[in-house]
Amino acid sequence: MEVTTNEDLWTPFKELQSLVERAVSSEDDSILDPLQKALQKHKQNFLTLLKNPPKNGKAREELAKATTEGIRLGGLAHQVLPQELVDEITIISDMYNLNEYMVLDLLTTAQQQMPYHPGLTRGLVAVLLYYDGRKALVTALRILLQARHGLLWTVEAAPEITHYVTAYTKDLLDNDLIMKVLGVLASLDLAKEMELLQNNRALGGPRHHHQVVQLYQDIRQQLADIVYLTAAQNGLAKEPTDRLIEQLRVSKPQADSSGGIDGVTLALQMALLYVLDVGILQRREDGEELLEKMPLISDPRFMPGLLKEFSPRSTDKAWECEGLKALTQLTLAVTLTSLRVAPPNIQPQGVYEEDEILIDSAINLKVFQFLNNTFLLNDTIYKEEFYLRRLHNLLTDFIIQMPLKLKELRNKAEDAAKTYNAYMQEGLDPPSNLSRSLEQLWLSLSRLYGNDPLGLELELDYWPGEGVPQTYAYRTPPRQVSLCKFVRQSAEALPPTLFVPYMKMLASLVSCQSAARQAFNLLKANKQSNITWDHFFNSLNRYYTSLRQELPPMTDTMYRHRNFPKGITPLEIQGLQAVLALIRTVAEHDPVSRLALCENASWAPLSLLLGLVTCSVQINLKAELLLTLAALAQSPATAATLWHNLEASQILATVPSTNSYQPRGIQTE
Repeated sequence: MEVTTNEDLWTPFKELQSLVERAVSSEDDSILDPLQKALQKHKQNFLTLLKNPPKNGKAREELAKATTEGIRLGGLAHQVLPQELVDEITIISDMYNLNEYMVLDLLTTAQQQMPYHPGLTRGLVAVLLYYDGRKALVTALRILLQARHGLLWTVEAAPEITHYVTAYTKDLLDNDLIMKVLGVLASLDLAKEMELLQNNRALGGPRHHHQVVQLYQDIRQQLADIVYLTAAQNGLAKEPTDRLIEQLRVSKPQADSSGGIDGVTLALQMALLYVLDVGILQRREDGEELLEKMPLISDPRFMPGLLKEFSPRSTDKAWECEGLKALTQLTLAVTLTSLRVAPPNIQPQGVYEEDEILIDSAINLKVFQFLNNTFLLNDTIYKEEFYLRRLHNLLTDFIIQMPLKLKELRNKAEDAAKTYNAYMQEGLDPPSNLSRSLEQLWLSLSRLYGNDPLGLELELDYWPGEGVPQTYAYRTPPRQVSLCKFVRQSAEALPPTLFVPYMKMLASLVSCQSAARQAFNLLKANKQSNITWDHFFNSLNRYYTSLRQELPPMTDTMYRHRNFPKGITPLEIQGLQAVLALIRTVAEHDPVSRLALCENASWAPLSLLLGLVTCSVQINLKAELLLTLAALAQSPATAATLWHNLEASQILATVPSTNSYQPRGIQTE
């Protein structure tokens, strides 16, 4: 008997991934023809995503007979198959409900790949290839969807290739691709997959186990990214959006390595945030025309359906993660507020009164606590430009479009501060239910802008523009005027309990040279607030004075007595650390401001901070002092001055000591 076998489930998918990657990253259109042929060949694989050809009784019978009667495979010589091989085929076929001849091809390829996987048997290599092939297929699909024409980005491919890829993927999307992707994603359960592999002894040692888990998680992540990329670039229709919402509703986010939300849930939530994004009205001149074609606006069922799902007046559906629901409610409320000022032809009817209800519900569900303590902890956010831009636009739109709600949060925060102080004066623990929404909003902004590896400098939206006189601030774009006003007004009459969150937010908003320069000038000129350089250095000086004592006339320090910190609370220590962090951030990012800080005789930061280092202060505060001194010493002139002061103070011992028992200075700490 002669059998023509199919290709294995690894080689063709790896070749497809490689071809697609080359096509979308090159402006050479000569690759278009092979790309077209490959994509037409694999179209069915995309339409039946990750669905295996099922096992076949006839094929199994033929392979069973091949152990005695032999079989001719793919034009090769007649051969008898070892019983061990047929047993492996049966196990893998049953495990994955996979056609036996495809398993045979997979095992044949695994045999060839064994030198690249030392210590693994053929079957274990086949398991790796199976998952790696599936990952390659979904990766190729993700790259294709990322290369589409759309709203946010373009790729470096030749125009002919981009045009073809857009048309090809449109056909896939018209055939319910996103519904299929979400369905597959919901069916992928790592725990069940590991149990299946263990029951069939298809897991090797720790390294093999780790590789399988990583490939499986990568498949899930690629599928989630497909949904996100499609939503961000082209929006989603109502039906896949409903499916996405349902999937998020039952999701139990798993903590990633950074302690934040897992990458799959993050991608799906970001997809939903982009479905609700109407910021294209401000970003592009043709924004009105484009938005009018988006399903969110063009489908009259869409917005009422969303309100039915998320308005507390319409539903009581429980979510596994209330934070995801709260974040979506916040986004939907901001979207409704944005549409109020949109042209009449794209305004949905009868939904505007819901924005207040939605935002109140989101705040009650602690949306800003969720952002700060869970969502923004995922490091992927800071590596993906359009994650950052969407979250930046969401929070800035909230600040700009809901000033009354911000005022309400401020009033609640001030009331909470009064309650906190009253309890502390009585020596009692303050209530745990005090409002912290404003504090958590500021800390969320601090976390979002404090890490900018891509150099997007989104925080510049909070500053009016370097060199623009304040009397002519009206020339600055209204968006920046509103955000700058938010920064200034937040500092007014600041309760002590809000000082540290505000300072952390301010430090994150000066993470580039232009912003640092403007913040330096603002804090130098601002005389109506305690948030000024004068106030900061006066506070540090008072603390230093309370700690300082006259040194004995001897040059050695072995008998020097150190006092404990006098009259300073833990909250004040945190405040000093926050002030030092702001000084350090400004000094690191702007050389002009750094020199201005050091050369101001009334502040004298080098002497003051070095003096505090010589005092008995907490180790974490001393670390902040040293880091700030290091930032101030980045200019050659200040570095020489600091080194001279270091030698004079003997913080770093350079003079031999009569004390032979222990090192002196900072080394002892």
